[in-house]
Amino acid sequence: MTPTDPTRTRVTGCMADNWIALNESQPALIINPDASALDLLAWCWGEAASLEVAAQMLVGGENELSAGDVAALFLHRLSPLVNALHHATSDLLNARRVHEGRA
Repeated sequence: MTPTDPTRTRVTGCMADNWIALNESQPALIINPDASALDLLAWCWGEAASLEVAAQMLVGGENELSAGDVAALFLHRLSPLVNALHHATSDLLNARRVHEGRA
């Protein structure tokens, strides 16, 4: 993996894709290629916790958001979260293969 490989390191959500031609080769935000899998999982935990709080607020009914607003809120946050989880899982799997001598 190279730091400029957007297929492995991109963390921007779908709402940042409005200028895709500008973000394709050099996205503004990337996963730090030197971050450990535990660092990535800790970030994912924080993102998931913040989405949980948002969901609890929405269930409480004390908001005036449309269904589209709610969907955008979650989709924008879930895309980076899924990318980071994929990256961390790949790193852990590769480390396991090395440990087992299958790399």
